[in-house]
Amino acid sequence: MQLRVIIRKDFLEGEAFDSILYADLIFVENVTHYFLDLIQSPRNPMQHKLLERSAAIHASIFILNTLFVSVNDKIDLQWIERQATETGPRKWDSIAFTRSKNALDAVLIEFSGDRHLLFEGVKSLNDQLHLKKKYADILCPATPSELKECAKLLPVLFAWKQAVLDVITDLT
Repeated sequence: MQLRVIIRKDFLEGEAFDSILYADLIFVENVTHYFLDLIQSPRNPMQHKLLERSAAIHASIFILNTLFVSVNDKIDLQWIERQATETGPRKWDSIAFTRSKNALDAVLIEFSGDRHLLFEGVKSLNDQLHLKKKYADILCPATPSELKECAKLLPVLFAWKQAVLDVITDLT
């Protein structure tokens, strides 16, 4: 809690703090605190081989829920073995629905295991042609130096979040 007071004291200079207005700051604080807690824990799970579900629990789900909490009125993340009408019987680890339509999928998420999180965007040009753009490949930190490297990539993660929100806006 002390870190938040120090950051906000210099940052806001006495203004009331609005957690939605400063959602990116809250995200950075929460994610860095979370990974610092893991790094300092007696048995840091990020220093061991992580299979798909363990990686999802320790990293992916936390990061994505925290990233999108400020816009959960626009996007609904649903986790673990979800199906999308558009992709048939294939089960996804997560699907993000637009809140206004609850019909079109904006994001399909598949967990891969290990500490790497890959953030991509797909833009449909027509029914048969899609462009895929890689935004970031983030290594979930297991050491303080890896945490610093991860933090440098957070602006790219915010760009990916905005791209997802832009897709949702186009769908509604």
